[in-house]
Amino acid sequence: MPDHKKRFVFVKDQSYAIANHLESLPNVLSHHTFLIRHPLEMYMSCQESARKRLNFDGVPWEEFRLDREAPFLPSRDYYKIYYELWKQLSRETESEAIILDSHDFCSQLYRNGLRSWGSLLKKSYLEWDGSDNVIQHWKGSADFVYLETQTSLFQVASKSSRFRPPPGPRGTPFNLELKPTPELTEYVEGAMPFCGKMYEKWLH
Repeated sequence: MPDHKKRFVFVKDQSYAIANHLESLPNVLSHHTFLIRHPLEMYMSCQESARKRLNFDGVPWEEFRLDREAPFLPSRDYYKIYYELWKQLSRETESEAIILDSHDFCSQLYRNGLRSWGSLLKKSYLEWDGSDNVIQHWKGSADFVYLETQTSLFQVASKSSRFRPPPGPRGTPFNLELKPTPELTEYVEGAMPFCGKMYEKWLH
């Protein structure tokens, strides 16, 4: 059994950022967790995030294309990369990777997260002082931190004090007034088989 009195480091990263660089991961006992999100929710948020971060606010939602405006992102292959990384880590690491559905994680946090992570996850990690602007304490490149302060993407999160349940059923976009473009619909359809392989509950 691991000694939970020892310190541990929590690292969050995008799967496509490390998929081809696994040799750079530290050679220490690691518990890999994949937080999976319904493709419709992810792609809708991703497009709006790209519009704001890249200063394309003047481009109407229905005319914005991720593959054209943000060609440096592997948008079409996000979930394929995610799936292949999960399979590779499952083969090469000692502990089985944990898969958490983000919808379940936020709506049934303690039953799913605490059961999977055991005593590694304390209640104090899930609630925080909402009077403090967390962005001011972010550690990252100066460009990244400055960029986030110039958008409203994390306005709600920066003033929050705890995790909140999702606003609707799984697959509910963040903004019901926006409709998925044909491009995003194609991405979602291509992603679902990989989601089903990782999380069979989505197949039913």
